Amino acid sequence: GIAQRAWLIEPQGNYGNTLTGDDAAASRYIEARLTAFAREVLFNPKTTTWQLSYDGRAKEPVTLPAKFPITVLEGAEGIAVGLSTKILPHNFNDICRASINHLQGKTFRIFPDFPTGGIADFSEYNDGERGSRVKVRAKIETRSKYLLAITELPYGTTTVSLIESILSANTKGKLKIKHVDDNTADQVEILVHLPPGSDPDQVVQQLYVFTSCQVSLSPAACVIENDKPHFLGLREILRRSVDRTV
Repeated sequence: GIAQRAWLIEPQGNYGNTLTGDDAAASRYIEARLTAFAREVLFNPKTTTWQLSYDGRAKEPVTLPAKFPITVLEGAEGIAVGLSTKILPHNFNDICRASINHLQGKTFRIFPDFPTGGIADFSEYNDGERGSRVKVRAKIETRSKYLLAITELPYGTTTVSLIESILSANTKGKLKIKHVDDNTADQVEILVHLPPGSDPDQVVQQLYVFTSCQVSLSPAACVIENDKPHFLGLREILRRSVDRTV
């Protein structure tokens, strides 16, 4: 995922496709290197501890203390007993603006930004604290009276899982469609063909209710500090990260 977005890692070879859910090639067939941006923001001579590499001819960093919170940019997910974490991805420019506002003593707000697009409802977001909720909808265009096009996905779904949910709802009689074409390459394009006599506006609403065209996300950011887990809001994570970077 980090390589696919190419902020910090430049991928070489088949790294799969986040839109379709295709897996990457086996690790022996793909290569990765740090981007110029990563070399600038990760390697800080004042904070990086170095060790000898495996053959002793060069040095390599023990860790890469980043100058900004990578998990807030990329998002993160994990499960542990009572400590499951789901940090949603954010926009890099938004993170920079929020950090500057904090340094200037101003208040700030920051909301997730999904690489798959979609339309989000943040009315119950509550700074991403435990118990908050985000609804994300696919972007659906009405191309003609009997043709709908899905051009952006809800975060966490793929074109394959979305099409499966549409076909399943059709089989169960929740909505009526003729067939579905997947034209996705670099951009998402799922064409939903409707039978004669359909009301496209009604089918769009049925897609949101009965399929993965609308999903509900429950963010919860668990941070380990002094060997103890804490559930924090996104603004508090950003404040602590900025203060530590200073």
